[in-house]
Amino acid sequence: MPTILVNHVYYSPLGHVLEAIQYAKRFHDANPGSEVHIALSDGSPWELCEGAPWVVGLYRVPVAEPGSYDLSVPEMPREWDYVVDNNLMRCEFEQADRMVERGERPEGHKPELGWEEEATLAYYARTDAELVVRRGRGLLFPELSLPEGLGYDPHARMRLEVPAEARAFARRYAHDGPKICVLPAGSGPAAQYPRPDSWAEILDALRGRFPGARFYLTGTRVPGRHRRLTTTRYDEVGLARILASGDDVVDCYDIGLWAQVALLEACDLLVSPHSGFSFLALCVGTPWLTISGGNWPEYFNNGVPFYSVLPDNPDYPYLGAYGHDYDGPTIPDMQPERLRARIPDLLEGAAFLLDPATTYEDALRQHQANIARAPIRRERMPTMPS
Repeated sequence: MPTILVNHVYYSPLGHVLEAIQYAKRFHDANPGSEVHIALSDGSPWELCEGAPWVVGLYRVPVAEPGSYDLSVPEMPREWDYVVDNNLMRCEFEQADRMVERGERPEGHKPELGWEEEATLAYYARTDAELVVRRGRGLLFPELSLPEGLGYDPHARMRLEVPAEARAFARRYAHDGPKICVLPAGSGPAAQYPRPDSWAEILDALRGRFPGARFYLTGTRVPGRHRRLTTTRYDEVGLARILASGDDVVDCYDIGLWAQVALLEACDLLVSPHSGFSFLALCVGTPWLTISGGNWPEYFNNGVPFYSVLPDNPDYPYLGAYGHDYDGPTIPDMQPERLRARIPDLLEGAAFLLDPATTYEDALRQHQANIARAPIRRERMPTMPS
């Protein structure tokens, strides 16, 4: 029985955990009879692996807190048939240097090699030296490079198994009309997300188009055990502004991770800016309507309908070149007047995804059509597999 280690120790936000679980599913489906294991940062929401029965083993690597790592490989098997490394952190530092050299990124906007980066890179150096790999070693970045004999199914789709108690909790939010989950922000700077007043406008437009809808506002105000699992950068005044925008808005903040997954599963639609947390919707069968903008386009494909409300911005996507200024002004894509201009497209996207006849293949075709007419950097948009 071949053993495969998806060595996916990286930054701890939730989206990277889902990427690792998706890679594991693709290896699992392409290599019948294999055992797939995952290594993750111990600061990430690793418990999501509990909903992925194709993951046999989970190894939590202590790189997420200052001084938490040492010079030994964490407790895990030392011999594997295959090891596939997430080489992204190494690639990011190399890419940043090249972008500065080409003038695509200002000097001083290089990512910093802090304690978490040093710990992660040290971990990879140790596993390079200490793990015994019987059949071959591969890389996920800068492009997928796999050893001979290791299969990979890029079309494999995954569905997280939601615990029964979480589903029972979500039933308290039952509603006869459209159930729309709203995630107003992710864990990045507030400047990357719509302002509270913009959200109030968006919700008002949605309730005008879909009378009887109910909106479930969710996220995490402050990090708990996972220091990077925070899905609001608003203060309480801003969040209260969104919650007070209508009697049909329900406060579902801080209900717990699996309860939020169950809430997403019970809803008909998720509306949010680009966020790794939002990938959860596509892992439980709920369509995702994205208010696109900033550094990263949508790329997480899992066989579930989606719709990207693309910005009017010839520089989008920035692919990491937009600086993370936590105290800076709202980025162009999320400024109120630009968002207001996108509301008609947002409403069309919502109608498209709320139509039960819409398929994933329909969404792919619509996405390509949207890219073709949008004034964006098309050459930077990822290829969307079928």
